[in-house]
Amino acid sequence: MVKVGFIGAGKVGTGIAASLNGKGKYQVVGVYDVKSEAAKAFVQTVKGCHIARSGQEVADMADVVFMTIIDDHIAPVCSQIKWRRGQSVIHCSGANSSDLLESARKQGAHVGVFHPGFMFATAELAVKNLLEKTFDIEAEEPLLSTLNDIAATLRGQCVEVGPEERPVFHFADELASMYVLLLMMIGTELMKAINIPQDKALQALLPMLQGTTNQIETIGIDRHFVGPVARYDLGTIRKHVDGLRKFAPGIVSLYRELALQSIPFVLRQGLINEQQAEEVKKLLNSVR
Repeated sequence: MVKVGFIGAGKVGTGIAASLNGKGKYQVVGVYDVKSEAAKAFVQTVKGCHIARSGQEVADMADVVFMTIIDDHIAPVCSQIKWRRGQSVIHCSGANSSDLLESARKQGAHVGVFHPGFMFATAELAVKNLLEKTFDIEAEEPLLSTLNDIAATLRGQCVEVGPEERPVFHFADELASMYVLLLMMIGTELMKAINIPQDKALQALLPMLQGTTNQIETIGIDRHFVGPVARYDLGTIRKHVDGLRKFAPGIVSLYRELALQSIPFVLRQGLINEQQAEEVKKLLNSVR
């Protein structure tokens, strides 16, 4: 069995550990967290795992160590640990490269990144939903093969992302998760501004979101865009802006930027021509 340890007992670490433990050749043997309550909750979920007294104790007992801690803490914590030659050290930060683990690399350890493409709202949801996801990874052999095997054990797939490209990939992930959530929150706030309570707002908005994701899954994203920009409907754009100015003036700039960003896609799909696109841009750029 491959002995796996975790430094950090938060949502990401708990989700990966619980999904991986006892699967295939992997056994989670130890966890350390500066918050003792987090470590206790971790071992209640990840059966057979030992609470270590330090990150060094985890490193001493495991072949593969996941550093699932706050991004800013990864490099300093890693530098405080004595690693073994041939050991594997992995962090799960989406925006950062394996350079955060340079101190382990200098000691002869294999270092890499294993980032789940999934929004971790709670540890319980992470445990429940981590399987069959896409993981973006960065490593050299032999750790690269290990990361692919871990993803396969979790019934997922991998995409390799280089060090310089990681921030862009991570932001693309966020657009499809955190920022969709943010847009839904803004949508419910707009409805509240016109006296529609949140529960009613969600009843109205959720079918729209679900319909969109179903359409993407069924026919992809390279199909006809919808909305006033795609229809060259300057009148509706003006009405949107006037309504927002009255009920939610702080959202006008967001509306303008989202509409402007849609223009290249609408043009690519042939829904409006260049002259119409310029007129839409002129109208939107006049909005303040």
